[in-house]
Amino acid sequence: MKYCMLSICFALLLAGAAVRGTDFFPTVRLDSGASRAQIDSVLVSVNGDPVTLLDVLLETTGAERELAGLFTGERLLNETRLLRTRTLESIILRKLLYLKYQENPFPVPPQEIENVLDIISRDMGITTREMLEEKLSALGSSVEKLRERAKERLVTEAMLHQLCDRQVYVTPREVYEEYTSHPERWTEPEAINLQLLQILRENGRAGDNPEKYAEGLRNQVSGADYDLFRELVKSHSDSPLASTGGETGYMSTEKLRPEFAAALKGLQAGETAGPVATPEAFYFLRICGFHPAKKIPFSKIRERIEKELREKALSENRRRYEEKLREKAVIRYFGP
Repeated sequence: MKYCMLSICFALLLAGAAVRGTDFFPTVRLDSGASRAQIDSVLVSVNGDPVTLLDVLLETTGAERELAGLFTGERLLNETRLLRTRTLESIILRKLLYLKYQENPFPVPPQEIENVLDIISRDMGITTREMLEEKLSALGSSVEKLRERAKERLVTEAMLHQLCDRQVYVTPREVYEEYTSHPERWTEPEAINLQLLQILRENGRAGDNPEKYAEGLRNQVSGADYDLFRELVKSHSDSPLASTGGETGYMSTEKLRPEFAAALKGLQAGETAGPVATPEAFYFLRICGFHPAKKIPFSKIRERIEKELREKALSENRRRYEEKLREKAVIRYFGP
């Protein structure tokens, strides 16, 4: 089993987990000078065994750093709280599974435990065991406690694989029935390739009167072939695509802007529409070509369908098993 892929495996573990409100967590972080009282606060107890904010932060630090590079403000807070909530639910499940494991324990290779510790250390930006021990000690924890947590992770994944995943088998008939029952899913949509000439309303080449500038190009653009339109784009367009002649490459017609879709309706390859007015610019659009909608052959999509059906069944099996564990447990949630 590839324990280095734990973060991916736990995506399945989390499927179906009950997610609490996103106001459940305080906003403190390990690297922001959080007080011991804050990080030691108990978030939930599982059969009397507490889970603290520190337990969660030790697993989310790396991902939170990535979120901080993607979002700011309220969006960052919401995404961070959601991540912490999901992680808390996975910890609860691990504790329930670990109790079951202790009824019939099996050996866990020490090297696999160390590998998980390496992953946690990297997420925390730590490169040596000495640095990790120092950091954990300052937080009121230890490498030994973290090692036990790593063992919980490994045991959890092994048990879920044994008790849930091995029961999943997708038959060839199920795969083919999925293919024939949902033809819209296995059809490549109609696609269109455009050349685009953009005249910005502000700060563009047109100056103070972009609408008049666009009207002045109408006759030149109308009926232009590929090469002529390409030259007009290079000379007049404000689009980032100008240097390559304005060609967009094939895209689904379903994803066209409504203004573009309306202007292109009924046109054939080689024909031009415009100027099309939008809030930010005026556009000329030339159709380079179409790819009609095409059904994907079963032979090309069979493995993908089988994988999707298997992942769905895995998720459902784990969800049902988690529900059974929770029914017999005493789980109490506490506020921040």
